[in-house]
Amino acid sequence: MNRRPSSGFVHDAFFYSADDELVRGAVPFLRDGIAAGDTAMIVCGTRHAALLARAVDDPRLRVVAPGEIYQRPTGALDAYRNYLDQVSAEGRGLRVVAGECAPSRPVRWREWERYEAVCNWALAPYPLWSMCLYHERELSAEVLSGGARTHPYCYRGGERRRNDEYQDPATLLRDSAVTGPDPIERYGRHIDLGTVSDPATARNVLAAEMAGSDLAVGIRFGFAVAVSEVVTNALTHGREPVTVQAWVTPSRVLCTVTDQGLGFADPFTGYLRPAGRTEPVRGLGLWLARQHCDEVDAAMTPEGWTVRLGVSS
Repeated sequence: MNRRPSSGFVHDAFFYSADDELVRGAVPFLRDGIAAGDTAMIVCGTRHAALLARAVDDPRLRVVAPGEIYQRPTGALDAYRNYLDQVSAEGRGLRVVAGECAPSRPVRWREWERYEAVCNWALAPYPLWSMCLYHERELSAEVLSGGARTHPYCYRGGERRRNDEYQDPATLLRDSAVTGPDPIERYGRHIDLGTVSDPATARNVLAAEMAGSDLAVGIRFGFAVAVSEVVTNALTHGREPVTVQAWVTPSRVLCTVTDQGLGFADPFTGYLRPAGRTEPVRGLGLWLARQHCDEVDAAMTPEGWTVRLGVSS
């Protein structure tokens, strides 16, 4: 069951309901990887990590705290690609048991479901076999359904099989785009910047409007920069006029940037760091926006091509 089925990325969802079931499935998976010369790694919460590490009982097993990787989806992709570049250079593969990557807030889970879908595209060339954990008694129906849609293979009842619920990643990304309205548009303080021709204007106005919120300074700064980057994209690659609106509450901010162009057709745009860049600097557009936002949606709306950016405390 745990013999590597291919040389590229293998992405499995492991559905379980009890600790002993987890141990029976994940421990042989990790031990077989170590025996094959792969790097074996656990990235999950403290209790499950300790349970699996004790059962594997091998000093070569790596245990990584979820917070080191799962801050935001694009950062997680960067982290895994860095790990994979290292092990690939050494002629090895990587086996990962991963769990608890998605925060409990539904507004963020949508982005993590998209992340799981994007992995099938972004990590396809790499020698990675990932077993993603889904506790059927502890996770919501929404999260379990997302796990089924984003993994080509699944473990259920101790058996690994091809997953009939799996959806094509590009299709899932297109279908999951949110165009509104959002509840915050009813109760949030509305800021209508109107037509914008200077990204700095949007950045400075939004930063000032968020100053009294409960959001941390770094989150406010990053979000304002993300909005200015999206405005730059709209002015450079879209069609004017470019309009900006925002809604602010003490714990959340939503901003829309709309232009009259056709947008981009590739749903994977902005998920991977642009080639040749090693630091998050200005000018990285949608990739940088995904680094700083909890929600990023891009779709055609009646108003035009609209990018929606959201952040929460």
